[in-house]
Amino acid sequence: MEIHPGITNDQGPRTSDQRSAGPLDIELIGRLIWSELPVMMVINLLVTLAVALIAMTVVSMAVVAPTVAALLLGPVWIGAIAVSERMLAGEAVGMRDVLPAIWRHARPGIGLAAVPAIVAPLLAGSIGILAAHEEQRWLLAPIAADATVLSVLLLGCITAFPLAVMREARGMTRWIAALALASRQLVTVMGIAALLVLLALSVQLIGRWLAMLTAGPLALLCAAVTRVGLAQAGRP
Repeated sequence: MEIHPGITNDQGPRTSDQRSAGPLDIELIGRLIWSELPVMMVINLLVTLAVALIAMTVVSMAVVAPTVAALLLGPVWIGAIAVSERMLAGEAVGMRDVLPAIWRHARPGIGLAAVPAIVAPLLAGSIGILAAHEEQRWLLAPIAADATVLSVLLLGCITAFPLAVMREARGMTRWIAALALASRQLVTVMGIAALLVLLALSVQLIGRWLAMLTAGPLALLCAAVTRVGLAQAGRP
């Protein structure tokens, strides 16, 4: 596959870290998506399979769906992020690199996905209890708290998964760093979150095959946003 040595200008080629220190380079991301299209399609296919299995679980055994999502989507997504990070670093990657990346980073991927997967059933349970007992208005407080925590965690996932690949921090330290990084790039992160919501709605209207067109580019975008944030924070 093609090696991407970095963008050039009048002063010569720029290194990967120099490139990351500037604003988000949408042109570079677009070129990578096109030049690495076979890798993108493998990522899209694996994410689509994971989403399809999760959707089947939601229909048949909704109570375990968050756990299944953490076990399936967590490793696939962090593997996609790892491959995307190598692309952004200028390394040559191929379709055969995707599965080893998933295997190599499966444990942190499951660990990261498990955190929102724990909060989601609590929120669903509180909503279910309130629906069955509408007079229990006090349940609105834990529902609001659970919804807030879940929203913050999902926003943090945009940078937490790339950080798990790029840095050695673990556990709570990783989440704190991811949330701090997301807060410094709040507009960009909120834009990605809005895009994900639109895609989720589109999947319901159009079909799960839509994930086959968007998962790879989204992984590349999340990795690029995190690289830029780290460089701007002075931690290249």
